[in-house]
Amino acid sequence: MKGIAFYNIKGGCGKTTSAINVSYILAKEGKKVLLVDLDPQANSSDFYELDGCEYPLTIADVLIGDCKVDKAIYHSKYNGLDFIPSTILLGRTEKMMTANTTVPQQFKLKSALKDIENQYDYVIFDCSPVSESLININGLAASDQVFIPLKSDKWTIDGLNYTVETIKTVTSFNFQLHFGGAFFVQNERRVINAQATEIVKEMLGDKLLDISISKNKNAEECSYLRIPIVEYQKGESTIAKDYIKLTEKIVEITNR
Repeated sequence: MKGIAFYNIKGGCGKTTSAINVSYILAKEGKKVLLVDLDPQANSSDFYELDGCEYPLTIADVLIGDCKVDKAIYHSKYNGLDFIPSTILLGRTEKMMTANTTVPQQFKLKSALKDIENQYDYVIFDCSPVSESLININGLAASDQVFIPLKSDKWTIDGLNYTVETIKTVTSFNFQLHFGGAFFVQNERRVINAQATEIVKEMLGDKLLDISISKNKNAEECSYLRIPIVEYQKGESTIAKDYIKLTEKIVEITNR
């Protein structure tokens, strides 16, 4: 089971949209995929929930040891795509995690996932934008690759160094974690986008992927309708094709 995290300390830069759509594309290609929502906003949990579904158990229960991981897994309406939901109360979980010392606090999620590592091909982590989050650290500690979605604005670029430094910190105790690369979302042919690309290229070199996600007015509609972009537009739109290319690139990097 390969672990892939989408992480950036800046909110609104496409982590959840990327996690949702990459998970869907992998499942559509016949892979068994588990999407783990590590964000208390629980947007990916809401996206894939079935109507009328309630979550008696969430990722919080797994992290504090109240249940085995398989008890917190729910099936989406798409074949091969399961998920572990988050909760708005996830922020309270960190104090409870540190109180239980049976497993080092940064490895609690990795330890829990061992029970199902033969049941899935990929586990996708939708991280939160909280910079000092122990929950995010757990997601990165359970991952093989981490990818950074970026928007072409000053605040995203300002936070990029801190995001990269956090990844480097986690690699000091999770030797299997690699920085797979960064990619731009909501990309347009504008001067500011070209300038942002040059700045990030200087910062990251070849870790800036040669794939970007186009801006598309239907992306918000897909979120509202809770339908993956590739499903909604049948893979024909530019943004759908971008996400397919991104997924192919992520698989290529992850399987090197």
